[in-house]
Amino acid sequence: MTEAVRRRGLWQTWFTGSDLKAPDGDRTAAETSAVAADDVRIGWSQPEVFNDPEGTLYPRIIRHGTDVHMLYGRIAGGNIAKLHHSVYTPGTGWRADGGKVLEMYSEEAPALLSSDGKLYALARAASHVRLAVLDPAGSWSEVELTVADASRSGGFQSSRMPAMTYHKDQFHVLFTREGISGAGVKHSILDGGVLGEPVHVTDKEPDSRLSLVTYDGALHLMFTRQGILHHFVNNGAGWAEQATISAPTAGSPGSAVYDGKIYTAYNIAVDTPLDLEREISALIEAWRAASDATLYDDGSGRALLTEREARYSRGAQPVPIAAADVTRLPEIERSRLYAMGINKFGEGASDFLTALQQYMQGVPYNKAGTLRFSQVGYQVFDGVSWSGSTHIPVNADTPPSLAVYHEKGDPTRGRLMLNYAGTESWTPPPPPPPQPVGSKVVAAKKASRTDYGIGSWSKTNHTLEAEVRRNDAGCHHIVAKFAADAYWLDTFGVARRDSGRISARIKLTTTDNRLIDDFEINEAFSHSVRRQVAWEVRAGTTYNVILTRGEKTLGAWFPNSPNSSDRTQEERQATVNRYSTVELALQTITIDVPST
Repeated sequence: MTEAVRRRGLWQTWFTGSDLKAPDGDRTAAETSAVAADDVRIGWSQPEVFNDPEGTLYPRIIRHGTDVHMLYGRIAGGNIAKLHHSVYTPGTGWRADGGKVLEMYSEEAPALLSSDGKLYALARAASHVRLAVLDPAGSWSEVELTVADASRSGGFQSSRMPAMTYHKDQFHVLFTREGISGAGVKHSILDGGVLGEPVHVTDKEPDSRLSLVTYDGALHLMFTRQGILHHFVNNGAGWAEQATISAPTAGSPGSAVYDGKIYTAYNIAVDTPLDLEREISALIEAWRAASDATLYDDGSGRALLTEREARYSRGAQPVPIAAADVTRLPEIERSRLYAMGINKFGEGASDFLTALQQYMQGVPYNKAGTLRFSQVGYQVFDGVSWSGSTHIPVNADTPPSLAVYHEKGDPTRGRLMLNYAGTESWTPPPPPPPQPVGSKVVAAKKASRTDYGIGSWSKTNHTLEAEVRRNDAGCHHIVAKFAADAYWLDTFGVARRDSGRISARIKLTTTDNRLIDDFEINEAFSHSVRRQVAWEVRAGTTYNVILTRGEKTLGAWFPNSPNSSDRTQEERQATVNRYSTVELALQTITIDVPST
């Protein structure tokens, strides 16, 4: 049975349940009891991952035709993300064939609009707003935006992510400005790339992005400010505030009209107790169990060492760290421990890693403090009043986004999809049966070198090879081969075949150094070592095959010494590492897997 894991990714859930009533309305007794018992709204499915690129930010979805389109960011530097495009087809699922949205960047989820067979996207970076359009043929183009407001220069700017919708044959754009003069929310008509003279909506400055929908013949604007959800309406006679709704730490709303109502979802903050020292102890225990190794304090309380690093430390005597001994750990190099934890257990594998990352960013350290997670709440407006907030316990690091669509067999109202980026507990599907390694070699590379011990009394010739093989079913494998031959130099200068122990790791990574697999070699040998490993890989992808942490130990000079002055057994033992050990230098092969 496949075990659940913590996984970072883009997630989706959907709603097809019964209508949500006001808290004091006519919910059935069973509904009221269920909501009170587990704080989960009846009808929402369990979250499922549909994409997991590293560095993913800010997904936003919208129905376009019968499909759901998603624009999301991949981190390009700081909080700036390059926009990419994916499409969901009912009955088929997601396909990431949209590619990049021009060279568009955004600090937040882009605002989306579907109209007349075209998909419109507003992106915002450093307050500057740009508009991209996807035509029915599937090509993106940029529309240059100009501003009719003579008092403004430098193009269209907004201090928060704008919102847009199509209403009564016009494109409506709402945006924000900050400052002493002219601050607040503004409303303009977009016509042919020209943003018309803005109309003032409210002096209130939102904390987050704006959310805009057309509902019941009017424009409806939602945004949050200081934990309050604000709702404004324009039915043709100007803007007026409809309601202010207290929401638990509400932020960054996303809205959609579903089944004759407005659904608005937003982030809420949930505090979870966390004993940071207990989590550190658990990580050290897990590290020791997984690697059969001990972690060391470098003796100064400032750096964390692996067993191999401690062996070659030239500073103070390294001190083994017991799992229970966490009194020094706040003084030890947290960034190193965090990196080791990520490398060993994966992003999001432990709440401790999140806490440690927060600590490194300046969050006060508490031995028994709390860790703040961002989850999702939502409310429903039925044309008269709001329902009150309902909590969906999903771990949304980014603002949620909503879209309505239909799957085969759905009722007329369809279903409401909610997506977000975050880390969830996920049970992967059982892997397909492994494909046999093919015999046809379609690409191959080799790297060889010779490394010496101190004084050249020992040497090791080693070779790393990488072959791409294809089988009859068209499946590709990378076969990595490692060969090592060891020698020792006698006192007459003659090289002789040596024996001993070889330890090393062969890693398969992506070109951006994301670890895929790690194959360990730890073998006693006589004269030579030959090992190989095969990995199933994707066609049309480039990989790195890396030899790392290589070392030859023992051999002819163990426990002897070529130095005649080392006369006692103790003196000879002290020279073991000096003469018999050879460190194998890092070797990297970058190899392309053909697309066919």
